[in-house]
Amino acid sequence: MRRSDDPDSKPAGPRSSGTKLRVLLIEDSAADAALVLRELQRGGYEVDAERVQTAEELRASLSSGRDWDIVLADYFFPSLTGAAALSLLAGNPALPPLIVVSGTISDEAAVAAMRAGARDYVMKDNLRRLLPAIARELAEAGLRRDARAHEQRRTAELERLRDFLTTGKEINSLLLTLRNEPDLVQKACRMLKGLPGVDAVRVSLRGRQDPSLQTVISDGSGGEGLTHLSLPLSADGHDLGLMEVLSDQPGAFPPDMREFLEEVAGDIAIGIRSLRMARSLAENVLVLRKTLSEVIDVITSISECKDPYTAGHQRRVADLSYRIACEMALPGEDAERVATAARVHDIGKIGVPAEILAKPGRLTEPEMQLIRSHAATGREIMSSISLGWPLSDIIFQHHERLDGSGYPCGLRGDEIRLEARILAVADVVEAMSTHRPYRAALGVDAALAEIRRGKGTIYDGPVVEACDRVFTQQGFRFQ
Repeated sequence: MRRSDDPDSKPAGPRSSGTKLRVLLIEDSAADAALVLRELQRGGYEVDAERVQTAEELRASLSSGRDWDIVLADYFFPSLTGAAALSLLAGNPALPPLIVVSGTISDEAAVAAMRAGARDYVMKDNLRRLLPAIARELAEAGLRRDARAHEQRRTAELERLRDFLTTGKEINSLLLTLRNEPDLVQKACRMLKGLPGVDAVRVSLRGRQDPSLQTVISDGSGGEGLTHLSLPLSADGHDLGLMEVLSDQPGAFPPDMREFLEEVAGDIAIGIRSLRMARSLAENVLVLRKTLSEVIDVITSISECKDPYTAGHQRRVADLSYRIACEMALPGEDAERVATAARVHDIGKIGVPAEILAKPGRLTEPEMQLIRSHAATGREIMSSISLGWPLSDIIFQHHERLDGSGYPCGLRGDEIRLEARILAVADVVEAMSTHRPYRAALGVDAALAEIRRGKGTIYDGPVVEACDRVFTQQGFRFQ
């Protein structure tokens, strides 16, 4: 948030002539209201304004269903102060931005207004600052709306993806005892060839892409004409092929034998159908895994939209976590899991107000509690994704420390998962090496010195040693 007369700010200019602007004006002076509206019209806006003077009028206006673009509020007048107006607007990110337009306001009152949610303030004797302030706030409000809509869409996609992965896992578990299609057909044919009177068995199948019948196995010889039984291979309404059973003996297949062979043909068809479905599901799982990776990338970008000072933080932590895991000789799949967890370890910050994430000064204790809640929020968000490994637990524990001084549970030593211990070290090193709102970057050397000081007490010893080697021996640098 910037004051409109900040010499370093470069706000966008007013909109083009004729642009409609719906303004909710909190002002007790009709003359001052007219001055503000004339300034907006001078800037090319087609103004649709409503003026309110009391809290009751403001509540009625907000509940009327009208879609306001901007709220302009005087800060000091008897019936409704700017502070009271901000309290009515606070807590709803969908409400329009509020700019204080005041004849006189102290620095302390201005700071209080900004902390309470005002986006900017403009003095009435300098209204030329109003148009660029409005243009900037309208643009930023549009970005916030787009981010909320994007987050909602991706959340819905993630929910659908969770359903897909869960269903795929359940179906695959039913197929664990099945073999591949050629083995199934060959085993069935050999079994039938051992029956009395059966001299040959042929199976012809239709491919998934080619509907013509192709003989895939022919077991036995002879049986060319005396008795020939053709049995369709059909399952779930799908014509998969044909099984032919042949005999040199006349009348080799009485009704009970025919019924048995029909049942066998049905079983073979179900097996083939199940195997083909399993193959399709396996292909879909690869696609879903790719989609999951893309969704995780989107989730990462959504969370980082709220905290621009740590843009790229999760990606850099993932890069370092992967290198540490590899240096510790973790299996490749385990190293990939550490990196995946790192890519979304701060997803819970979606639940932390953006003004707290970007606050340049010291945080209050309640604000710190909100920041610390991101570990639990992250676990809650990711807990319903069933991947067969504890992604949500790793996210939940990445701020725990060996001596129990971490959060949220104060876990100690081996109570903390190894993946979380790796992530904790990588997180600290990256955070200290890069810029934050409340301090400049401290650099890699300072970060390595910090984890060395805490080796074996705060941070896992082997993890610290591996991290040290990644930088000092392998030349790793953040990209």
